[in-house]
Amino acid sequence: MVFEFIPSRNPDHLDSSGNHHRYRYSALVSRMASFIPIPRKPNNSICQLDTLLPASFQTPQFKRQLPRDHIFEFLLQELTVRRLDIISKHLWLAGKPLPARPLQLLIALRRTIVAIGRADLHLLWFGDIIYIKPLPRFLLSVQFWEKYLVASPEIYCDAMGLLRSYMWLIGHDVDFLIAKDRHLIPEELTWREWRDVVQTILSQDKINHSIYPERYRYGELRLARVNAIYRFMPGVPNGSLIHGYFREYYTEYNTFFQRKFAWPVAFLAIITVVSSAMQVGLQTKPLDQNDQFQMGCYSFVVISLMMLIVLLIGGAALFFGLLIYNLVTTLWPKRCLNNRDLDTNKV
Repeated sequence: MVFEFIPSRNPDHLDSSGNHHRYRYSALVSRMASFIPIPRKPNNSICQLDTLLPASFQTPQFKRQLPRDHIFEFLLQELTVRRLDIISKHLWLAGKPLPARPLQLLIALRRTIVAIGRADLHLLWFGDIIYIKPLPRFLLSVQFWEKYLVASPEIYCDAMGLLRSYMWLIGHDVDFLIAKDRHLIPEELTWREWRDVVQTILSQDKINHSIYPERYRYGELRLARVNAIYRFMPGVPNGSLIHGYFREYYTEYNTFFQRKFAWPVAFLAIITVVSSAMQVGLQTKPLDQNDQFQMGCYSFVVISLMMLIVLLIGGAALFFGLLIYNLVTTLWPKRCLNNRDLDTNKV
């Protein structure tokens, strides 16, 4: 099997060593290129592969494209988990290297399943919400695997990893019904067909587990800790103190401040209780004449007031800093898009 390597012109596709990220899979996939995890049907007719693709996809430049015209760019964007792979040595801080819980157990834990199209948010959770990427239709097509997925080592490994995660999520028929109800799997997929897919993968003893991306050695990951890794860990490519890994779950300022400033409010409540106790103590005769107690109360009040002022100034600075940042980042893409439209009109 000869692979078609597609060099990336985007520097974001480079790993920390400066090499193209996808080339690290080539040696592994070359030993498994003949393995297609989808079983063939006896009367398997060749369908139009275009019908397995979405209507369009958005490029990093905010441009809508047809998947069939940019198939490998679409597949790389649809399946890649590179942003988690590059912090794989820190993922133990966000989750355990164990399979994800099946869907029935997630429901029992009262997790709200949110379907999302991004593979790099697949099985990430915060609060009572867990993101799950629906299983693409093209991953269940033998012809699609043969024509496109095995043609790129990185795409092949990402596709295998996503299938592996669904083996964790759907183990029993109850999980299968939950996946159907949450629109996580194609409507036309039957339980027998899914069992055949799982049995085909599990029956292959030759599968080298290092074929899977590093991300899929972990199940569920805590989104808040992944954000913290991207914000504070040194040496993380494209790390951002403001953006983190994914910040879109804060859609309003009040939600942001409610989550981030819950502990200062609790701290102020403790200070209030302690101050009230000190005030009562100062009204008693034994403590009223105790110079050490009075000095301790004085120091505590001064320190508490200083901390309160620091919190108020810090909260105000954070609010206006985020406001200015959001204004700049909102106007800058608009300006870039307008300049691109002007350039297009000139042509």
